[in-house]
Amino acid sequence: MKKTFILIILFFASSVFTYGDGRYFSKVETGASPPAISDDFNRADNPLGANWTVNEGTLAISSNQFAVAGAAEVDCAASFNAASTTTVNQWLRVVNKTTLVSGDYVYIDFRLTNSSNFVLVVFERATNVVWWATIKAGTFTYMSSSAALGNPIADDVIGITVIGTGNNIVIRIWKNATGAAPDAGGATWGSASPGVTFSDDPGTANLDTGNMLGLGGNIHAGGSANDILLDDFSGGDVP
Repeated sequence: MKKTFILIILFFASSVFTYGDGRYFSKVETGASPPAISDDFNRADNPLGANWTVNEGTLAISSNQFAVAGAAEVDCAASFNAASTTTVNQWLRVVNKTTLVSGDYVYIDFRLTNSSNFVLVVFERATNVVWWATIKAGTFTYMSSSAALGNPIADDVIGITVIGTGNNIVIRIWKNATGAAPDAGGATWGSASPGVTFSDDPGTANLDTGNMLGLGGNIHAGGSANDILLDDFSGGDVP
């Protein structure tokens, strides 16, 4: 797994991000109370709809799901427009609807201020790990990875909380915990402990600001449109 990345910043009206290999993810602004935002995508196959702005590539509704609808290795990004969280302690929940194959990536970002500042969580199928990093003032800093959860398969529910500031940022990740949002304090979800906990000291790469959340993905080489599907998205402030 690469530990060094070149971050290429592209400035769209909705702040879309790309990494050195050309993969994108989209930002989603969230509201104040869980679930601050939500979209079950239960509507006819069409473009995402009025609440979504596609900034790059092709994203659509497919069989009542959010679909990365471009060809393999095509950059895709969209923005959901709503209010932002009121604190930097954030949670996000989404259902993965396809079994990822080597070369697929799912991105989730937290504490997003703009295209140069955010916390990033990545499920990387090629190595069956989840890892995290920060992007601060445009500088990418890899933190650490874990293989404890493996990668999500079809219908796995992903839940993540990001809590704390300074050198005490804690990221907790669950697969298939029950409940629509984390428990009070964000250390458990449906009374369950997380499958992965990251508590690396980010040092000068720490991020103590940013009130947006994001999602994204990239289809493996040789893949087809709709090979990555997500559903039942929600997020907000940790209760």
